[in-house]
Amino acid sequence: MGSMEELYTVTVRDNQLPCSTVQVCFGLVCLSTNCRIYLCNPAMQQLCELPKYSPSITPGYDHFGFGYLQSRKEYKVVHFFYRVLSMDVKWCPLSDLLFAQIKCEVLTINKRPQPARDIISFDLENEKFLTISYPSSFESIHGQNLMDLKGMLCLPDEGRFRRSSILDLWILKDKISCTWVKEYSIALIWSTLGLG
Repeated sequence: MGSMEELYTVTVRDNQLPCSTVQVCFGLVCLSTNCRIYLCNPAMQQLCELPKYSPSITPGYDHFGFGYLQSRKEYKVVHFFYRVLSMDVKWCPLSDLLFAQIKCEVLTINKRPQPARDIISFDLENEKFLTISYPSSFESIHGQNLMDLKGMLCLPDEGRFRRSSILDLWILKDKISCTWVKEYSIALIWSTLGLG
């Protein structure tokens, strides 16, 4: 078992701690609380507080994404929020669109009351949304986790894994044509250790 040692401590002036989300992208760490986002550069031992934002209307869900634009050599933090102006001239939450998770690529599974039918992508370069269909072999992607595998979007087939102990990892090769390739199929054999 490895050891753990404290390299340095970062002090944060925030009564909203603990952090609700931690994301890592190209060496920077992005931390969020209920109403603040911090960027931390562990190598330089620096912490930067970003401007205050509106608290999440659905606690427990990530409402921001953090990514790096290689073409501009810059990081971007994107805050997703949604409100509706009602007839009595007040803002109220729009509750049927829930962003489940946002990874470094700023992609999320669209979680509405009906089963999820697509993945929402936010292009950091052009600052535009687009939807990506999931692999046709999936019954649904509701509750699935998105992953980054070698810099590409990866969608593990958790449904098949629960049924057969085989974990298929699907990689998105082209988000415009929604081309998915089953890159890995990992058979996990569970054995029981007996004492004899």
